[in-house]
Amino acid sequence: MGTGVVDNCGFKLHLTTNLRKFDVGIFWTGVQVAEFLVIPPKASSFKTYAYCDTSPVDKEEGKKYTDMQIFGSILHTHLTGSKVRILQFRGGEQIRTIAQDKYYDFNLQESRMLREPVTVRRGDVLITECTYNTENRSNITWGGLATTEEMCLAFMFYYPKNELLTCLSYVTARTASSVLNITGDTTEEIITSMWSWDWNQTLIDEVETKLRDADQDQVIGTNTAYKHFKGKKIPVIPKEKVARCSRMGENGGSVRLEGIAFALGASLLAVAWLLVGP
Repeated sequence: MGTGVVDNCGFKLHLTTNLRKFDVGIFWTGVQVAEFLVIPPKASSFKTYAYCDTSPVDKEEGKKYTDMQIFGSILHTHLTGSKVRILQFRGGEQIRTIAQDKYYDFNLQESRMLREPVTVRRGDVLITECTYNTENRSNITWGGLATTEEMCLAFMFYYPKNELLTCLSYVTARTASSVLNITGDTTEEIITSMWSWDWNQTLIDEVETKLRDADQDQVIGTNTAYKHFKGKKIPVIPKEKVARCSRMGENGGSVRLEGIAFALGASLLAVAWLLVGP
């Protein structure tokens, strides 16, 4: 650090005996990381889906389930992600889009608050839908921890806090090999087979549909245990509605904040232009 430079980095901790009524919890939902996730190359749009049934939450622990009030989220993919949205279903019907980002940018990830809290009741189903663009890639993109690999996740902020930590799902390698008519049921065998495929939009759409309609294995993680549930199905998802001049989620979706930054930047440029002159 140079002479005369003062470092103001840091944080403050505040203690109080005046506690709030509710504790806040965070759970993450989406596609189980490190399980089978495949995204074809040369795709202008390819969607993956994850299933979260809230029915088992707290049930094994014998605790009373309290409706979750979701008030914010962080949506997450890696470099090929272009859209993310969280859909809420009740009784088999979609009732709202909780959060969405139609212009996802890996370099602009942030916490986003909802205009008003959304109630999630026991038995509600949350669907995570991620859209990817791999037009600039010539090889398959697999799920994983590396930035060049992919994820499909959402971190949800809610109250009052319960036992829920994770609510994830995935298509097993065996299920994937069956629906895609691949010989072998290990990830390695699937990779070897799909590596030689001649990818085009017809094949890309076919793979998306078959994986969407395949059985999902669900993982519920709580403070005391992880539970696995088989045979979950992604419900029928209505076509995405196009809202004019808006990035708000339907019925109280999340607000994207870079519009504020854009307006501020435009204002600064205008001031600079007035000061300097044409």
